[in-house]
Amino acid sequence: MALAAATAETWGIAGSTFLPAYLVIAATVGAGSICARRALAEPGATRPLADLTDHPHDVAYLAGGGELAVWSALCAMHLRGTLTAAGGAVHAAGRLDAAADTLEKAIHATADTPVGRSG
Repeated sequence: MALAAATAETWGIAGSTFLPAYLVIAATVGAGSICARRALAEPGATRPLADLTDHPHDVAYLAGGGELAVWSALCAMHLRGTLTAAGGAVHAAGRLDAAADTLEKAIHATADTPVGRSG
């Protein structure tokens, strides 16, 4: 029983060609992984938060739920003069800006409609 002669070639590539190519590929992958790890771990790599004052009702919702978001919208609308309160009822006054928040538009549209109060 004769064994086939073992060759010094890896995957059919001569050792003198394979080893330098393997080292170049390993160095490239290693350098790329180090750069990626540093970019992910660097504290200044994250993008800054958007200005939270652009969405105050969303922040109120996250902080305290739907009721707090409605109170936030009611207060903002009262300060801008688009809602008035008299006799325990809220009434629409004036027109909303075109860029008004969706919650404010919904409140303004239903401000003169009697709604049963829960609580």
